[in-house]
Amino acid sequence: MNSGTELWMMRAGPKAFEVLAKAKLPGANGSSPAIADGRLYLRTTEGVACYDLTQSAEKPTPVPAK
Repeated sequence: MNSGTELWMMRAGPKAFEVLAKAKLPGANGSSPAIADGRLYLRTTEGVACYDLTQSAEKPTPVPAK
């Protein structure tokens, strides 16, 4: 779920959902995120951002562009 500049990651259940994480991602509003191979891809106002979800960190860590 992308609510403006905050991304919520949730687990769906038969009766309710569970919020797994929230992150503030400025400039990431207006498009649906995609997850592939443990990475989160977002369209931003500047281009595309990629975050490695396999690493544990206080803040999301951008993955350098190749």
